[in-house]
Amino acid sequence: GLCATMLVGRAAFVHSLLAAATITILQPKRPAVALENQGPLGATCVGFGCNDYRGQSFDGMPAADEAPAVAPITNRPIPSAAPGSMPYSDFLQAVKDKRVLGVDLIAPNGDEAYALIVDEGGTGKHCSEYDANAKVVDGACRLRMGTGWPVEVSNSWSSPTWVMRILDNEKIPYEFKVNTKMKPVRKTYPTAAGVN
Repeated sequence: GLCATMLVGRAAFVHSLLAAATITILQPKRPAVALENQGPLGATCVGFGCNDYRGQSFDGMPAADEAPAVAPITNRPIPSAAPGSMPYSDFLQAVKDKRVLGVDLIAPNGDEAYALIVDEGGTGKHCSEYDANAKVVDGACRLRMGTGWPVEVSNSWSSPTWVMRILDNEKIPYEFKVNTKMKPVRKTYPTAAGVN
């Protein structure tokens, strides 16, 4: 009775151990993109489904002297920063130094943005060190945001929404600017069997 059960139990255990080892050896290696989704941002579930923050290695808008980037997963082209723009790291330092008076995010998604920066104070640079043509009016200048700016990538961590949260927390005003004079570009599709 008991010995037969033990033998069957041992046989089943050895069989399952060998099967597990075989599956582990034959299992394909995970791609690098799967490995980057580990850690605290690996998968977040907050009542609206889960989101794995893909593209964590994407560092935002490329520098002015770098080639345009390609958004992770979607392969959308992301233009390089404009010459004379303020890097995102300097913008964050200006926020800490209380030098940011406001931010204009250009519609539709805020990839293009301008900040009103106090020209002096804190540990940051003067406006002219970013853009030699920046006009200082009443001690402040308007600078375009550049290298590292979190441009909108719909299936990634990168989004100007994170900037808006920072601005909300610091009580810095911001708004989306919409060019109402721009004519909408409508997509046209080929007709099927002469039907429009």
